[in-house]
Amino acid sequence: MLVIVAYSVAVVYFNEGYPKFHLSETKEALSLASIAIGLVFAFRTNSAYDRWWEGRKLWGQLVNETRNLAIKLNLYLELSTEERDHFVRLLAAFPLSLKEHLRGARYNPQLLGLPPPDASVTHIPLYLSEVIQASILKAKRINVANGMEMFLFDNHTRAYMDICGACERIRNTPLPGWFAVAIWFWILAYLLALPWFLAPGIDMWTVPVLVFVAYFGISIEMLAEEMQEPFGCTQNDLPLDQICLNTTASIEEIMHVNIATAGSISNK
Repeated sequence: MLVIVAYSVAVVYFNEGYPKFHLSETKEALSLASIAIGLVFAFRTNSAYDRWWEGRKLWGQLVNETRNLAIKLNLYLELSTEERDHFVRLLAAFPLSLKEHLRGARYNPQLLGLPPPDASVTHIPLYLSEVIQASILKAKRINVANGMEMFLFDNHTRAYMDICGACERIRNTPLPGWFAVAIWFWILAYLLALPWFLAPGIDMWTVPVLVFVAYFGISIEMLAEEMQEPFGCTQNDLPLDQICLNTTASIEEIMHVNIATAGSISNK
C-alpha cells in the first residue's frame, strides 16, 4: 500500500506541475475500463464461489449419506455391541480419510482403533469404502438381511465414492494459470491508470480513493484464490474438521456408541 500511496502522490504533484497534461477529457475511457474490470471481478468471484459451493454441497451430501447409512444399519441389522462399535468407527473414519486425502495427506485408520491398511494402499477413502461394504456383507450373513435391505445399503456405499470422485475433480481441475495472471494484469493496469484520471478533478483526494480501490480489488482477488481451492486449511476454506466432528457425533447418537474424543477425530 505504501507504493500505491507514493505513486498516487507523485501523480497528483505531476498534474499540479504540468496542468496541461490532464486526462480529464478521456473520462469515457475510465468509465469503460471500470465496467470491464467490474465484469472481470464478477466472473472471477463467481467461478471461485461455484467451486467452493459445489464442495460444500458434496460434503453436505456426505454427512447425509453417512447418517442415513447409520440409521439403516441400526434398524435393519441386529448388531452386537462389537459390531456397532466397528461400524461407528468405519463410518467416522471415511470423512476423515477423505479430508486428509483432499489435502494431500494420508489418514491413519488406527487413530480410530481400526486395523491399518497394507503399505501398498495409497487411496485410503477407497480402501475404507471397500471395508465398509465387506463389513455389511459379513453382517448380512450373520444377521440375515434380505436382498432389498442390502440394495438400500448399496445406495449409500456407492454414494461415498461418487462424492470422493467429485471432490477429486474439483481439487485436480484448478483454474488455468493464465487466467490468474490476466486478473492481476488487469488490476495493475487499472491502478496505474486510475490516478491520472482522478487527480485533475479531486487533487489530493486521489490518494485515499486509490488506496481504497486497491485494497478492495486485491482483497477480492486474494479471497477468490482461497475459495477456488475449498479443501484447504485457511480461514475461508470449508470447515472440514468441524464437519467431520459433527458427522461422528451424529453416528454415535444413532448407533448409541461413543468411540472417540475430539482430539482423535481432528488429528491425522
